[in-house]
Parts: sequence; structure tokens; C-alpha cells
Amino acid sequence: MLKRGMFAVAASSLFGGAAFGHAGLSLQELRARCHQFEADRQIMPFVSTYTCGEERTFWVKTGERPIPLPNDSAVHIRVQMKDGCHDTDWWTIPVPVQDNVGSCDVVEQWRASARTTLTFHSCAARRDRQPRRRRVLQGAAAAGMGRV
Repeated sequence: MLKRGMFAVAASSLFGGAAFGHAGLSLQELRARCHQFEADRQIMPFVSTYTCGEERTFWVKTGERPIPLPNDSAVHIRVQMKDGCHDTDWWTIPVPVQDNVGSCDVVEQWRASARTTLTFHSCAARRDRQPRRRRVLQGAAAAGMGRV
């Protein structure tokens, strides 16, 4: 989603770069420049175009995968007789027990991008016009997002 501040930064960078000899104009300075150029009768009428975009990645859960979690159980036995004079080794007797099953999320990284372009034929029109948002899809389309 494009934020108004991002639009101002991008517009300042585009409009305030090489064309004016320096970068970093605020939106108010950009407006003043526009009016200054419109008032200059030596400059032909001009069209201003601003394009801003955003791209981001995020993770989407696409399913679950079962993971076996094996269990074991054993009984250990040792016999001592006559106050420890006769001992046996430890015996281990396995006891069958059911395994557990866990699950692990399966995720995919997705990329979303949005872009808007505004064209103004006068400085006054620039003040009144609200940006139209247009999504540019990367890959799988319907939701405005695509897999990376």
C-alpha cells in the first residue's frame, strides 16, 4: 500500500533530481517549483508524471506436513538375591507403544508489488487529484500477489 509520505519522497527524488540540480525537495517545495515553471513564459507548457511503487515479500502458509514422532518404552529388570551375593545383569524388555504424529507448517515466500502513476497537466490539477492505485502482479495473479 502506498503511503502519502512515500509518494512525496519518490516525487521529490524524481522531480528534484537532475532536472533541478539537487535532490531532496519537500512536497511544498515541489509545488512552488511547479508554479514557478508555469509562471515562466519562456518555458513551454509541461506535463508532470509521478510514479511510485512498493514491493515486499512475506510468507504464506500453504499446508501442513505430518512428522512422525517415534516413542519407545522399555522395562528394565535386575535381580539381587541373598543380600546382593547373587546378582543378574540388567534385562531390558521393550514394550510396544504407539508413536505420536506432529505437524510442520509448509510455507512459501510470496512477493507483492503495487505501483501508481499520476499525470498532471497543470499545478492546480496536481493539488486536486487523488492517486489511483494499480497493482502490478508478479507471478500467480488473482490476489495481487505472486510466489517468489
